[in-house]
Amino acid sequence: MKKNLLPLVAIMALSLFSSCSSTEVLSLRTAKNIEDDMRLYALPNTLLRINVEVTKSVTKRGPYYQHAKNLLGLDGVVAQDQVSWYISNIEIETFSVPDTNFYYLAQLADERAEAEMRRLSDNGLVMDFDRMIYADQVATALFLERRENLTVAFTDVSVKTNNQRVVTPVERVVQRDTTFITITEYQQSFQEKSLADKAQEAAAFVVKIRNRRFKLNAGVANRTGEDVEAKFPDQASLAFMKEELDHLEQEYLALFLGKTMQERFTYSFDFAPRHDLDSQRSTLFYFSAANGLSMNSRDGFPVYLDIQKTSNQNVLARMYRRDLDRAKNALIYRIPGDAIVKVIDANEDIAIKRVPVAQYGTLISHPVGH
Repeated sequence: MKKNLLPLVAIMALSLFSSCSSTEVLSLRTAKNIEDDMRLYALPNTLLRINVEVTKSVTKRGPYYQHAKNLLGLDGVVAQDQVSWYISNIEIETFSVPDTNFYYLAQLADERAEAEMRRLSDNGLVMDFDRMIYADQVATALFLERRENLTVAFTDVSVKTNNQRVVTPVERVVQRDTTFITITEYQQSFQEKSLADKAQEAAAFVVKIRNRRFKLNAGVANRTGEDVEAKFPDQASLAFMKEELDHLEQEYLALFLGKTMQERFTYSFDFAPRHDLDSQRSTLFYFSAANGLSMNSRDGFPVYLDIQKTSNQNVLARMYRRDLDRAKNALIYRIPGDAIVKVIDANEDIAIKRVPVAQYGTLISHPVGH
């Protein structure tokens, strides 16, 4: 009889030991007693970050635009200063923050449970304490880049001086002995050159640049006074000289054609999808080619953020219809859903991306080690 009791006692002892060392998860909302060895974790909540880059294009007419046709035969010159804006890039990103409705306390029984928790954390299905601490750092971004006025200036307008010497004759009557005579004196002064004269000099310099470049391309080198051929530059030096001449020509042509410069600004917008809505549309900002990006409806047309839930987890939800405030030998987490996120301007999709959204998912409790 004693021999028959031994297996039963062993089974009861093993059962008691297992019950004492089991993994247990409690909702922080309903937990009454918190043990020292319990680990706090949260389920993630997905936030969208829409990064919008807009470009400001400033076009300024050249100071010699009126002389472009007659001096250089150029057409299509900029005759009026212009400023325009356009959306140059949009990026849709996601990041996670703790969902304040789903904090849990986990008492992990063994290394297997620890490994399972690490796996869920690495895959972004739960947020352990460290992830919750650094969540704000992950979410940090530049929400409005500081604007500075973009100025387009023409600083190199001539290779010669801005002034020219002017000699002016001045007649003066002087007395010599008993007679009066008229003498002419010449006074020198410096005056600013006229716009036409400056344009003439700039056009002549453009022609000179083109002549020098032609000689480089043709391999023509000047000869010295002793009629000895000058040493021609090597290939690297030749390429550098041509590049510099091309750059210089464009700088001087801009005095006639005009110049365009661009400046980029980056804006970031955060948005939290609601778990109880299958479709959401909100005004992200207002935009126009004249005023750029603004939060004022009077400055442009609306640009929308559109979110459409695409996952259907009804079957999964029915399978796990039970109280998930507590789990034994299992960890509670959430299988994310997904959504199509669009940025829409004038009924045209200008950005689209499919993203996982944690709050669209279904809560499950998965046994440890399975």
